[in-house]
Amino acid sequence: MDKDFNAGNEQLRKQAEALLADTSRPVEDLPPEKVRELIHDYQVNQIELELQNEELRNAQRQLESVKERYAELFNIAPAGYLIIDQAGVIFQTNKTFAAMIGLEPHHLIGKPLADLMVSTDRSAFYGRFKSFFNNPEKKHLDFRLNAKAGELEVRCTGRVENIHYGQQEKQTVRHLLLVLNDRSSQARFERRQQLVARILAILNNSQDLANGINLILESIQQETGIDACGIRLRKGDDFPYYAHHGFSKDFLHQENTLLARDSHGDVCRNSAGEPALECTCGLVLTGQTDPSNPLFTPNGSCWTNDSFPLLELPGNQDPRLHPRNTCIHQGYQSVALVPVRANLEIVGLLQLNDHRKDFFDLDLIHFLEKISDSIGIALMRLQDTQQIKESEERFRSIVEGAPDAVFVQTDLKFAYLNQAALALFGAHSQSELLRQSVMDRSPEEFREQVQKRTRLLNEQKQAVPNLEQVYLRLDATRVPVEVSAVPITYQGEDGALVFVREISERKRAEAEIRNKTEQLQHLLAEKDKLFTIIAHDLKSPMSGLVGSTQMLAMEPELFSEQDFRFLAKEMHKNAVNTFELLEDLLQWSRMSQGGIDYAPTSSSLNDLMTMGLSTGQDMARAKDITIRKDFPQGLTVLVDQPMLKTVIRNVLFNAIKFTHRGGEIVIRARQEGRTVRVSIQDNGIGMKEHVLSTLFTLDKEKRQLGTEGEKGTGLGLVLCKQFIEQHGGEIRAESVLGKGTTVCFTLPAK
Repeated sequence: MDKDFNAGNEQLRKQAEALLADTSRPVEDLPPEKVRELIHDYQVNQIELELQNEELRNAQRQLESVKERYAELFNIAPAGYLIIDQAGVIFQTNKTFAAMIGLEPHHLIGKPLADLMVSTDRSAFYGRFKSFFNNPEKKHLDFRLNAKAGELEVRCTGRVENIHYGQQEKQTVRHLLLVLNDRSSQARFERRQQLVARILAILNNSQDLANGINLILESIQQETGIDACGIRLRKGDDFPYYAHHGFSKDFLHQENTLLARDSHGDVCRNSAGEPALECTCGLVLTGQTDPSNPLFTPNGSCWTNDSFPLLELPGNQDPRLHPRNTCIHQGYQSVALVPVRANLEIVGLLQLNDHRKDFFDLDLIHFLEKISDSIGIALMRLQDTQQIKESEERFRSIVEGAPDAVFVQTDLKFAYLNQAALALFGAHSQSELLRQSVMDRSPEEFREQVQKRTRLLNEQKQAVPNLEQVYLRLDATRVPVEVSAVPITYQGEDGALVFVREISERKRAEAEIRNKTEQLQHLLAEKDKLFTIIAHDLKSPMSGLVGSTQMLAMEPELFSEQDFRFLAKEMHKNAVNTFELLEDLLQWSRMSQGGIDYAPTSSSLNDLMTMGLSTGQDMARAKDITIRKDFPQGLTVLVDQPMLKTVIRNVLFNAIKFTHRGGEIVIRARQEGRTVRVSIQDNGIGMKEHVLSTLFTLDKEKRQLGTEGEKGTGLGLVLCKQFIEQHGGEIRAESVLGKGTTVCFTLPAK
């Protein structure tokens, strides 16, 4: 409209300039006729301008009216309207959308639309928004909003809107006009229709009554979000729960039976001989509901969104027999009891309980009544089918429920397998093994035995006793089993009913027992050897110490100062040996009982060696033995420092002990990948092969003495082996008699 107005003004200006050009002469020079013509044209143009101005004012008034009507329609539209930019930020909204959310429109301007959504829907919205913004035609988005009254399901369609900005509104920015429709009711209706279809499919397709009912309850609970639900079915005179979800054990224990009993425990009956059923469930199941009471529907259902006031109901106004009120006592405020009918007869009850108040509405109750009608007819059909099936397959059900594998073979081929047999052979269905050769499931070394036993079964009709053998699963895994069989006729063919018990656990247990027995025997042997060591190595120095101290105590005058010094040195040597023995015994005992903590840290190998050498230097100097280190300074290992110090001390002490005076000990180390290899080499007396082979065990019949008669406990290198293996390494020794010994061990590098 603005463009048309501007174009009209331009045209009038051109006409005025043209007229002015024609009248360039002075007016007084014009003839009277020309003057009158000019005055007439001027008056006409003036009137035209006034008419155009009036038309423009009318157009502006119409535009304002249209804008007001548009704004009113925009705000009172039944759908929510939003204008959003490319980032999904709200530019404008109508009152309908604001009411959906429960906020005022001005509170929504500038907010990202995604912030108003249920958090789990945001990623899907962002994933589709860019494509939707670029081309919204024939597309829609479904998501849920966090509304004031709870979650709100909406469907969103869009249209491109170009909004003008700047002076003379020459700049346009692309926006999107969104139309959001509340589809919660429609979605609920669609879900309930799907639930009905799903329940009918379950009832029509399920051949297992219990499984079918459990699937129905799961579907109802999933759709409604109810805390607990169950189905009671008639069983004799009673209506116990056939299936249930969400009820506590205590609730089920109290409520499972509805039969009223007298003081003798006998079932109470009415004048017609029918059993009396207690509480509200009994009222619904016996059809004694009152449609005029708001608690009941014309179809005989009972429902309430606030059960607590029922506790205050006077006895003369309570139509129930022996009201238990267990539902109320367990905090269920909303309760619905819907009768399940078959051929107009009540055969069960659909029960829904929720701790929340105001959970149900009449539409949901009517919906549940329709479901229960379908359930009743189908349940009776399923129950009849189930009874027939149970009577026909009683033997099969016993076999199927057997914990052991059972299969039938005819002509050495599988004719039937129970579930345990399928699991045993690693099959998922009968089709994987039926008509397959039994011999294929027997390893080569057992096939002759299987054939002999089959001949006994088929030809001589003899049962074969338990025998251990091995079967092959479909993936070729070997399974130890115990097999027995009896001859039978199956579908007109001679065959065998084979019973198989997998004995993998038993075999593992037997192997574990053997292993534990061997470990125990080994420990007992080590204990005996340890006691021998204690008896010998501890007794000898202590005997010498007792004898020496006795002589000093009884006859000190017989000893010279030199004798005292000699005895003091010997007693000190015995004490040191005894202390070392006790120290090794203590560490060995703690290691055997798992009492030593393993705490590896990053450590400098050079620092550890220096600390280890500090304790051995005195012994080396006493024998004039040189100790030389030959390894890089920067080697770092990941070790438990106390353990490694013990290893270094024991190996070094052994090297000093078996090296002659003036000898040499060389300590080398080098890194090999993620491992550091350490060796301690001496040029001492070496050892024989049989001594070398028992170096790291307690199996030492006679321990070798040092070059100057030094004794050892025999436990030091045993500890070294255990400590190095604790680090994931290995320790070994190489020795040449008369030339020396090298002990090598590996440590994890850092």
